[in-house]
Amino acid sequence: MPPKKGKQRKGSTPSPPSTPTNDNRPPNPDMSSVPFIAHLLQLMNEDIEAVSPKIAAAMNLGDYNIDLRSSITVDFIFENLAFAAEHNFSGHKALTFLQDMETLRKLVVDEHPTSEINATFKAQLMERAKDIPPDPAVLRRQAELAAKKARQEALAEEALRDSKKDKHKKGQQPKEQPVEKKPTIEIVEPVIYTLQEVTDMVEFVSQGILQHSKLYSYCFAGPTRGIEFAGTLLVFCETCMAPISLNKARTETQYVEWLAAQRLQEQAEEEKRKEEEEARREQERKAKALKEAQLQKEKEEAAEMADHQLCISNKEAEGIIQAIGKDITSTTKKKQEDILARIMAIEDRLPKSL
Repeated sequence: MPPKKGKQRKGSTPSPPSTPTNDNRPPNPDMSSVPFIAHLLQLMNEDIEAVSPKIAAAMNLGDYNIDLRSSITVDFIFENLAFAAEHNFSGHKALTFLQDMETLRKLVVDEHPTSEINATFKAQLMERAKDIPPDPAVLRRQAELAAKKARQEALAEEALRDSKKDKHKKGQQPKEQPVEKKPTIEIVEPVIYTLQEVTDMVEFVSQGILQHSKLYSYCFAGPTRGIEFAGTLLVFCETCMAPISLNKARTETQYVEWLAAQRLQEQAEEEKRKEEEEARREQERKAKALKEAQLQKEKEEAAEMADHQLCISNKEAEGIIQAIGKDITSTTKKKQEDILARIMAIEDRLPKSL
């Protein structure tokens, strides 16, 4: 009787778990898959030209270069991925960001009020940006997994050493036994945006989908206009222009005369404009010459005033010098007379015999 699935017969050697033949193969194209989003983020830095085709393949959009709505969808997701790659988002964080942007796009396409779209975007940021404490249950589970992994590694090393010792005693080379890998549980961390990421995200959304909301609504919600790619581009208008009334039509002679009159009128207007321009320039030249003459006159008057002041100063100086000279002369004369008087007095006192 064959053993039950998941169990082994007693004494049998456990078989190693099956592993994929190629670990480097790309993940399955699924826009809701974290590995695929992480793969696209890696391509944004390595081979950016391959990102758009992979997005189209994951969303089953076919030849997005022909269908304009598909092309706009691919471009929208590509720009969001570029923002995530620029800010080094992880795969899980980038997937959350793409889902939030898709929610905003659906609101825009469905022509919801701007206040509702802004409120939704604000709620997304408040939910992602708040400081979320780690869940105690998650922390306990992480600690249990780490301890379990450490025990498994210790047991595997001990079993390998015992096997080597037994084989060495028998004179045989020890054969390494494969260690069965236990599946691990991936712990998904909560998405938390930093302050700088929130600031850049507000600017990105404001200048992107919110600024061009009417275009997105028109492209995705409006009817398909007559655009076909069958070798030629056909563009159809919804309404035609109103035809011109036949009462306003002209004969060929009337049209030639009207055209000549228009040209004469344009020539007259051009000549009038030139005359006005020349008159304006002449007036500017006269005003400039008058201003220069006024400045020259002011300079000459200032020079004359300076010379006049200098002359007055010279006359005053001469009068002062003359007055000083007269004063010195009178003083000298008085001193001379005083000296002569003293000499004569001395002579009178001397004896006559001398």
